[in-house]
Amino acid sequence: MTSIDRTAYPRFKRMITTRELADSFTPSNEEIEWARDMTLSDPHLLALTVWLKSYQRLGYFPKLDEVPQVVVEHVREALRLPADVMAEVDATRTAKRHREFVRTRLGVKYNAAKARILAEEAIRAAAQTKDNPADLINVALDMLIRQGCELPGYTTLDEATKTIRTQVNRGFFTATAARIGPAHRAGLERLMVVDPATRRSAFDALKAPPKAATLGRFKERLQYMLELDALGPTEVWLRGIPPGKVGHFAGEARVTDVADLSKMKDDAKRLTLLASLIHVLRAAARDEVTDMFCKRMAIIHRKGRDQLEDLREEHRAESERLLEVFGEVLAAAREASEPESLEGIDGAAGDEDGDRAVDVSAIGPPDGVADDKAEDPAVDVGPDGAGEEVAVRIGQAVLKALESGGGLEQLMAAHQAVAAFHGNNYLPLLEAFYRSHRAVLFTLAGAIELEATSAERGVLDALEFIRAVRHRRGEWIEETCVVNRGNEQVRVSIDINAFASEMWKRTLRDKRRPGMLARRHLEVCVFSHLAAELRSGDLAVAGSDSYANLHAQMMTWEECEAEVADFCEQAGIPTDAKTLVAFYKEKLTETAAAVNAGYPANTDLRLEGGKPVLARRKGADRRPSAIILEGAILERLPDRSLLDILARSAHLTGWHRHFGPASGSDPKIRDTLGRYVVTAFAYGGNLGPTEVARHMRGVSAHEIYTAGNKHADGDKIHKASADVINAFAKLDVARMWGDGRAAAVDGSQIETWENNLLAESSIRYGTGVRTGSRSLTLAA
Repeated sequence: MTSIDRTAYPRFKRMITTRELADSFTPSNEEIEWARDMTLSDPHLLALTVWLKSYQRLGYFPKLDEVPQVVVEHVREALRLPADVMAEVDATRTAKRHREFVRTRLGVKYNAAKARILAEEAIRAAAQTKDNPADLINVALDMLIRQGCELPGYTTLDEATKTIRTQVNRGFFTATAARIGPAHRAGLERLMVVDPATRRSAFDALKAPPKAATLGRFKERLQYMLELDALGPTEVWLRGIPPGKVGHFAGEARVTDVADLSKMKDDAKRLTLLASLIHVLRAAARDEVTDMFCKRMAIIHRKGRDQLEDLREEHRAESERLLEVFGEVLAAAREASEPESLEGIDGAAGDEDGDRAVDVSAIGPPDGVADDKAEDPAVDVGPDGAGEEVAVRIGQAVLKALESGGGLEQLMAAHQAVAAFHGNNYLPLLEAFYRSHRAVLFTLAGAIELEATSAERGVLDALEFIRAVRHRRGEWIEETCVVNRGNEQVRVSIDINAFASEMWKRTLRDKRRPGMLARRHLEVCVFSHLAAELRSGDLAVAGSDSYANLHAQMMTWEECEAEVADFCEQAGIPTDAKTLVAFYKEKLTETAAAVNAGYPANTDLRLEGGKPVLARRKGADRRPSAIILEGAILERLPDRSLLDILARSAHLTGWHRHFGPASGSDPKIRDTLGRYVVTAFAYGGNLGPTEVARHMRGVSAHEIYTAGNKHADGDKIHKASADVINAFAKLDVARMWGDGRAAAVDGSQIETWENNLLAESSIRYGTGVRTGSRSLTLAA
């Protein structure tokens, strides 16, 4: 039987606050007069009024002895009855008549058969996509409430759910097992064979989680993906089963060990659970290898940027030396061209210090270039060749400065080394770090099926090109090549203008080699853009989850059109297009007016150049009265252990009700609250089952491990956390920070993708974070 605490079936809370009593269980004057007219005694009056308010709250008639005493006392006080009056009826016929009075007043017709039929239809429809019994019961409750039916007993809904769920799943199990051939069935059975030496099976190895995205682990995970694919076409076996059901079957298989699977008498169910788990693992493996690929490319780029900085630092001294040489050349040229330095020019250029003289007259134009200065009569050399003597003088000074700086050849080599990395283009450096990844990246490109999510296919075509010419060995490759595919020759080409940036184009092309591309740099370029488009969603990985084609998962307009009216009704927005536009214009106008009205009083916000700027607040010193108040509060606060806090919160909010076996059945644990509290303490405190069991009596490490790994998952923990957060939000202290409609952000951005390989599974940053994260704090 499914625990009622895990469903939305209406029931009285363990703790009913004064506010809830006033809002839900206080009869109006009209209701009091009506109840007095329908009864002849005070006990009947109290019983009828209690049933009226209970039905309004729950949707069904509870037994009078199940109504909390605090509710009965509150209704008794509202009716101004003596304290010794009890809510009771004399006979079953009287109770039946009282229930009919309430139904008549509320306009409810009791039809148990109709309610049962509606519930079964809703459960059967939901069972096609859902599997958790609590979810199926909730669907039936929603249908009954919307139809205005009196709710049947909880056991009625639970039995119907159990029967229908078994029938629907039996159909899925039978269909799946019929599609698995003998060879693949034997392969699935071999997964459960336990190795006597290691005492582990291949089934256990399948569930091993991924590790850090090192190159070695990347290769291992890629091989793991290929091994999963070799087990069989799970997408064919599970055709027709909704993803929600497949996920639930896989979750049940994940928390089931080999011994329990082997004991399963239903072969069709065992095969379906195995096929579902493998199918989910195949999708997860594609996500993992794609994640690792993107991270490895990010690391390659980071190493390239780091090496560029190292080269800049390494060449910093050389750059300063070249600048000094250039300064000496300018100074020498300026000194030689000054008038006072021309006195005594005798045409025989010599060195004052007796050093070797350099005859610049022998320096002619480069080969093949005419000496325009000698032939051009417009060149003014001055009287008696004075201009030519000045040029000789300057040339001698420049060459002397260059010679003292190390010589022309050495200076040219130094300039080329420094000029190669004087900009921010680190892309030519990536090829050195890419070499060790080349083989595994090409293996990945051949193992996964990529699809474009838009009409742009530039990167996909480029990937096909580099795969086709993968075995070329030359440094340069033509933009259009002929390759052999089987017995045919196929012409392949690439257009880097379709996706490459200007920096990449400068890296790939050489003016001296038109129509040619640097082969290895091209491979790095294509894989870099492939990673970028996978992160942005422009490319999708077939068969994956996180990198699936989002457009293929969306509903078509034909499917949406039938749901528009219900959606607009629930959202409270008009269905007509013009009315909807006018509705949102009015909302935006009201919001803009409210913001404008509050701007003068907002001292933290100012406009600079038409842009809003939020000033940083400086914390004020704490007043002495605040320190005294804090001390007084701390003195009155009782000391509570963490286990006490967990147990109290579980009792008050019932967060532990979300935990249980993957099958959806009730846990076969005597004290579920105590076990789950200890489990939350063990894992939440990062102590672990073994350490907690060592210091705590009455519980073993195996019991904690079982509850933590077989009765809990990420979704259940999220629901339990939501219960605690929602309960805290109802407290008065939560309103000290605001009304819950605003949020505060500190503005700090952390590049979780590059800096933290575990960021996508972090509690703080959530799942699916790929580019960065901003820490967010709710302002209750």
